[in-house]
Amino acid sequence: MLREKSETVNDKVLPLLNEIGIGPGFTMGDLLEAIAILVIIIGIIAFTLSAIGGFGACCKNRVLLIIYGIGVILIGAAEIFVLKAWTDLKKELNETIKSTLLKLLNDYEGNTDDILTIAWNFVFLLFDCCGVNTQSSVDDFSTSTWASTTRGTDVIPGWCCKEATIDTASSLYGTNCTITPTSSNSYIETGCYTAIEKILTTYSSTFISICTIILLVEIVAVICAVVMVIQITNDVTSNRNREGIVLHTINKTSPDV
Repeated sequence: MLREKSETVNDKVLPLLNEIGIGPGFTMGDLLEAIAILVIIIGIIAFTLSAIGGFGACCKNRVLLIIYGIGVILIGAAEIFVLKAWTDLKKELNETIKSTLLKLLNDYEGNTDDILTIAWNFVFLLFDCCGVNTQSSVDDFSTSTWASTTRGTDVIPGWCCKEATIDTASSLYGTNCTITPTSSNSYIETGCYTAIEKILTTYSSTFISICTIILLVEIVAVICAVVMVIQITNDVTSNRNREGIVLHTINKTSPDV
């Protein structure tokens, strides 16, 4: 989801994600990096196994086909484990992420060079959201550092305005959008918790669907590999039997010396 923007934006948002703990010594930022690495590793392993399986099928090599079948089974088991872990993790995220985001928003300063504040601003811009909850119903910024310093008459930061860009957002304070925000000129109706949750749900559904399809393909591949191994074994046995019969016939018909 972060790759929809430039790497600069990604770097700005990651400090906030790294503050969202989702386990002992593990953050949401770590999770995104782990998923990216996992996808690369699975891709490499899948490519290698495909090469082994293809070579084994072409050459009718039982050893390679057995290695391919075992490898596919192990990958399938790993995918089931990852799916289960992701489901449990998503439940935990839903339960803890909102309270964590609200605590982190208390340190929001508006337009400053604070790393966490910059991360919040880019989250508003990147996810088309504002605050944590729907700001038309509750003021999440009321307990923030921004509220007690430079907020003034602004209801929302300029980064929550629909007209905001990376270059103009910081100069939108004191405008119609920030003082009297509406659903037409700002993202006051979309809290960032809801926006992030929707994105996680979308990616989760896509991830689960892809893994399910891969698992089904892997099951078919294993069945095919087993069938080929059995066929090759039967062919080898049949050839040996024929060779044995031929040798027996030759020995039987050859004159004694």
